[in-house]
Amino acid sequence: MSEPAKRRLPGVDQDVRHRGLPRGVNAIEPREAQALQRARLFQALSACIAEHGYANTAVADVLALARVSRRTFYQLFRDREDCYLALLEQGHEQLVAEVLAAQASAVGWRQHLERSHHAYLEFFVRQPLLAQALLVAVVAAGPRALAQRDRYHARFIRFQSNLYALRQQDEPELPALPEEVFAVLIHGINELVASWVREGRSSELLRLEPVLLYVVGTVHGSAMDLPAVVPDAAVAGRRRRSRPREESGQ
Repeated sequence: MSEPAKRRLPGVDQDVRHRGLPRGVNAIEPREAQALQRARLFQALSACIAEHGYANTAVADVLALARVSRRTFYQLFRDREDCYLALLEQGHEQLVAEVLAAQASAVGWRQHLERSHHAYLEFFVRQPLLAQALLVAVVAAGPRALAQRDRYHARFIRFQSNLYALRQQDEPELPALPEEVFAVLIHGINELVASWVREGRSSELLRLEPVLLYVVGTVHGSAMDLPAVVPDAAVAGRRRRSRPREESGQ
């Protein structure tokens, strides 16, 4: 009888996944070894959360998938929550960096708006396990995780406020808007995207791009520039919801 295949760690660099850390005194610098171990643990934690949920993920599950010793884990993190909070911070920093990079070459408020929202959605399309960890699991991870998420939301609220200020440079007659308006945008976008991730639709997230642009464009005083996207998206949504009933013959 053949030996069952070992469970593989998704999303990890092939070189790291199929072998352990290099052996020998001079094989690898301690700091590099630590970075590789942290990366393996973050990937394993994301995979376990996606499969079992945060509440049902144990440190032992993460260690088995990451092929990292318990001793190494507790040298790096105090507990599961500490590891998750570090993953949350790294994931959010990566997301912010990609959004800023997308904006770097943008000209005018419209390109800034379009490129930043495209980068936001594309980030989670490329990393569905991280999407589960950042957008879905955070609700079950406790008050420290929620507070950390809210700090990053505050950064995106400032991004939206800055985009609106850029728009006002072109059209100074636009009214001043309170920060709460942009907070509604960010929290609403987060909840919509999280609901799609929760339903296993991370690969489809870019379909939300015209909807996000329509809503954000409305706040930014340019709703008429995107008149057709919401009806199309609504029709597609109704078709998806009605499909199970049609296929069952009801």
